[in-house]
Amino acid sequence: MILVNTDFVTGKNLETIGIVNGSYLAGLRFDLDKIIGKVNTNIEEKAKEMRADAVINIRYSFVGDGRCILATGTAVRFV
Repeated sequence: MILVNTDFVTGKNLETIGIVNGSYLAGLRFDLDKIIGKVNTNIEEKAKEMRADAVINIRYSFVGDGRCILATGTAVRFV
């Protein structure tokens, strides 16, 4: 699964499937890299359920004190 924050995948023609959302709420002690990894895994699982090949245009939002991370992207298929 390809996960990118651009609106394209080089060399691929894309068909939009839909929007995927992911989130993760960390405890008091957290490692940002691990949290981003968990959010990406969450998005990837949802995209796989949609039979997507990639998720493009991923955007991250930090909520409250930064322990809650929300992510949104567009699931696509290669055509």
